[in-house]
Amino acid sequence: MKLPKFDIRYLYVMYSHSFLWRFKCGISGNVKSRRAQLEKELSEAMNRDVRVRVAMSVPSLFSESQEAKIHRWLNRIRDRGMVRHSGYSEWFWYWHLN
Repeated sequence: MKLPKFDIRYLYVMYSHSFLWRFKCGISGNVKSRRAQLEKELSEAMNRDVRVRVAMSVPSLFSESQEAKIHRWLNRIRDRGMVRHSGYSEWFWYWHLN
């Protein structure tokens, strides 16, 4: 019996010191290459070097439905003014009450 092939992708959270108080939630099969792609696109959009860092990544079998649920939960804090690039709508505001 052949087992079904599962497409394991990663849910990730990324951030950049160039965009204070913001983070990005998304999914990718290769988080390292996605981070590099975001750095390149944001650097081009901003006309300066932008470094993106990975805060966390978690493997997931149902990544698309989980990402959609997370985006619905966070919709009220979505950053609607983010610079245009692939995934620009997946950036959210955060704050830390200390």
